[in-house]
Amino acid sequence: MKIWFAVGGLLFNPTQNLNDLEKIRNEYPGLANFSAEDCEKVKRLEINPVFKKEILKARENIGIPIDGLDYDDFKSYYYPFNTNTFDNPDLAQINKDFNKKVDNEINKILEKYNCDHFVEKQIKSILLANVVIPSSSDNSDFGGISIQTIFNESDKDRDENQNDEKAVFIKITSKVSPEAIIEFIKKKRNRLNRLLKNLPKHIKKPLTEEELEIHKMKDSKDKITFDTMEAKMTISGKFRYVPPGSTLKQSYDRDINVLFCKKRQKSTRKIVTK
Repeated sequence: MKIWFAVGGLLFNPTQNLNDLEKIRNEYPGLANFSAEDCEKVKRLEINPVFKKEILKARENIGIPIDGLDYDDFKSYYYPFNTNTFDNPDLAQINKDFNKKVDNEINKILEKYNCDHFVEKQIKSILLANVVIPSSSDNSDFGGISIQTIFNESDKDRDENQNDEKAVFIKITSKVSPEAIIEFIKKKRNRLNRLLKNLPKHIKKPLTEEELEIHKMKDSKDKITFDTMEAKMTISGKFRYVPPGSTLKQSYDRDINVLFCKKRQKSTRKIVTK
């Protein structure tokens, strides 16, 4: 699965070239773009066979091509400023029914899997057209010292809604002493802890070419165990070091499953007390 980057939003043609992202970032610093960490997350999603399986199954259930919609078709359903439906009630109903099917499939996936915050926010555009869209952000200034959060544009109540923060800041908009800042943080410790738990997990380092090659072994038609991966790596002689299967699994969980993995089933066993 290849995922495209819609730098600047849906008005621009997407790209797969990471060098293009850096070039655009330098030439147009104000244009909505993707961070290096966003790019790493996309790279990991592309080789996650479970994620790919769920996306392909959802497309089949929705009734769109297995490779996703053409980009122009995707924009006609997704782009919020599309005016084609204003004077065509039948088309408006078709779009409404389509979006309901899409939302139902996404909800099924989210109920079944633990998703990284970035994945959760991008899953609709990936499902429809293998595209990720940079998040827009809105800032609020309350003056003095404040805790500021950045939300998606669909979140209206930025003061009360604390479930979908993408970033958390301590914002200072008036002349205060360092002691006042420290005291503010101490007083707001519980709220900060609650907010920080909602932030996406941090990817510590880029995947090496060797790590990518190893992880791609799981993304194959044949189900392969980590012990079999270890054996294949040993036989190939291509790898400088072949870790045991248990270590390969730990690495895979850390690098790939951290973004998208099946939720653990809650135990239904009853506890009997005497």
